[in-house]
Amino acid sequence: AVVSTQSTWGKLAVLCYKWWEQDVRTPSSQDPFLLWMGPRLCTLQLRCVEQLSSLFRQISAPRELKCYLKEGLKVAQWQCLPLQAANLLVLLAEAHLLCDDEVAASVQVDGVMYVLSSLVGEKEKMPGTKSKGMESDNSQVVKLPGQDDQSMSP
Repeated sequence: AVVSTQSTWGKLAVLCYKWWEQDVRTPSSQDPFLLWMGPRLCTLQLRCVEQLSSLFRQISAPRELKCYLKEGLKVAQWQCLPLQAANLLVLLAEAHLLCDDEVAASVQVDGVMYVLSSLVGEKEKMPGTKSKGMESDNSQVVKLPGQDDQSMSP
């Protein structure tokens, strides 16, 4: 009963978000008061996903758990919410570990490392990540006719 109630709240949040998106994009119904509703509905939707994931984890239903986490991850990525996406990736890695799938879990953890390294920047690198510095491949610059310097443009 709790799972169906939580699922209904999640579906209601998705439906409200779709209505909000249509209203915000329609010039005749644009109202500055509506602008705060979109982020709030997205937060509500992701909170429902987190609650559903905890419920499915407690009843040991990994297939449904992964399904809801992947849907929440799509929403977080579509809304450009990197911390929420990283949180859902960690929960998805935990779900893969419940199924004894260490390879998939390590892929999710690598995704978290990538998201977090893009947030903190190059100065504060996460331990265990490779440097993205420029490496020389010892290739020669090809000079075109009329080109005298080392520039790449003709």
